[in-house]
Amino acid sequence: MSSLPPMEQLRFFDAAARHLSFQEAAAELCVSPAAVSQRIRALEALLDTPLFIRHTRRVSLTRAGKLLADKSRQAFTLLHEGIDDVRQLHHRDVFTISTTTTFAEQFLMSKMDTFQQLFPETDSRILVSNALVDFRYDKVDVAVRQGLGNYAGCHTRPVGNDGYIAVATRQLADDFAAGHPVTLITVDWPERIQDFPCWNQWFGHQALPRPYAAQQLNVPTEAMAVRAALNGQGMALIHGLHIQQELQAGTLVRLFGDRQRSLPSPYRYYLVWPTRGTNPVATAFCDWISAQLNGSKTPMLTV
Repeated sequence: MSSLPPMEQLRFFDAAARHLSFQEAAAELCVSPAAVSQRIRALEALLDTPLFIRHTRRVSLTRAGKLLADKSRQAFTLLHEGIDDVRQLHHRDVFTISTTTTFAEQFLMSKMDTFQQLFPETDSRILVSNALVDFRYDKVDVAVRQGLGNYAGCHTRPVGNDGYIAVATRQLADDFAAGHPVTLITVDWPERIQDFPCWNQWFGHQALPRPYAAQQLNVPTEAMAVRAALNGQGMALIHGLHIQQELQAGTLVRLFGDRQRSLPSPYRYYLVWPTRGTNPVATAFCDWISAQLNGSKTPMLTV
């Protein structure tokens, strides 16, 4: 691979190519037009080809000049992006997490005080949305998403492996076991999720017939399904990760107790963060939350 021309010559060429004027390039670079002309001629001599056609009061690019101008603009754009990423990396003091409503309400918020104690100089912002993050435009450091793990241009780490379990208050669980009809609380999943867990799958997984007369209550999120179950409005099919506190407190119980088989799902939770311009706190956050989800001790976090 041949060596590159001096960066100064390329910088002067880029300015002249953008303005198609040595004088305007000189004004941008705070030098004289003669200095611009000198660097351009030196670059042309080095490449052994003319880059500009000199007219009386303006210049135009030759074919070689147009080719180099396109590539140099791309290169300088990437350099500017890299510099911006580095500056943002070291001066950003707000760590932003995008997550789904249920993950935030049922798991994350009860743990965030521990994370903030580990990073007292970092402010945290939690954005709740079911929309997919575009790290190129959204000011987000880490996203917690439920899906298949296909996120282009991103690091991904699967977390949690619990399936879905049916839960209810103890009274409704006893009623269901006794054969009484109980309302089935159902979550309306986003359109992009096609094979979502449903009651028909759960009953089939337990080798049970679905109750013919059972009513259905549709809610938009698992968090709302948990609230409805707590209010005794029916039994809910919930990811095991989102029901830990209620099961430990005994406010909700598993139908059939330990005999219930968890319903598996292809949709797992993933920590997702960009491969380019990663905030160092993001990696520490992912290590920390992985430990929380796996029931491990809190790791030593450093950035």
